[in-house]
Amino acid sequence: MTIRDGVENSNYEPTEQPINSSSYGTFYPDNEPTGSDEFAYVEFSGKDGRTCPTCKGTGRIAKEQEDELVALIPYNDQRLKPRRTKCYVVLAIIICLIGCGLTLFFLLPRAVTIKEDGIVNFTVCLNTNMSSTVITVKNRFNITNSNFFQVEISKVNVEAFFDQVSVGTGKMKVSPLYVSARTTAPLVVEVVTRFNKENQLEFMCKLCTNPKRKVHDIVIKLQATLTTSYLQHSEQNSLATYKYIDCSANNINSACHT
Repeated sequence: MTIRDGVENSNYEPTEQPINSSSYGTFYPDNEPTGSDEFAYVEFSGKDGRTCPTCKGTGRIAKEQEDELVALIPYNDQRLKPRRTKCYVVLAIIICLIGCGLTLFFLLPRAVTIKEDGIVNFTVCLNTNMSSTVITVKNRFNITNSNFFQVEISKVNVEAFFDQVSVGTGKMKVSPLYVSARTTAPLVVEVVTRFNKENQLEFMCKLCTNPKRKVHDIVIKLQATLTTSYLQHSEQNSLATYKYIDCSANNINSACHT
């Protein structure tokens, strides 16, 4: 039994009420729908029925009003509480951490080292008249790039010392030199050393030609300085190595012996 407009009616059946010559829903007096629990749009007829001022009874809004109207939904609507939000946030954080870790791992600068690999050859030239000795040494160095990116070797300088006295210098002929990632590049540097009156080492000429000496080895210190550039950064590494040079008559170059 239902009451409609103040009149008791026990035989009232739910009917669809047309408004503006079109049907927009079904009105159930006792609020108990028989077919479905939810309706997209419901109109109430009679004195309680009012035409929607926004859609004007059509159930739809104009397309140009989409940016002007705001939809209201209940606070406990599931659309406001996505179930996987926490999972997405945690996953995004993990991906960012992994990306940052990989970036640091591959771009973190590592050392570019230089190591001595031995003498390729050397020549000894004597000028007994001038008490001058010239020893030309070709020494091989290995430059190792431990980074995951290419580096530029802009300069390699080698200075030779005998008993803490500078006797000669040398540098690489090809500049710059590029070393690929995780590789080792060989480099040969020629150093010309001079022993004469200017550096007070003119006695070297007699030392090398003295037949009474069984050993004619002299010790030369090679000080190598490597200048490297990468990622807008420049640094220097150094290496000190000692070489024994036999300046006996067997190794003297006759072409330059005077």
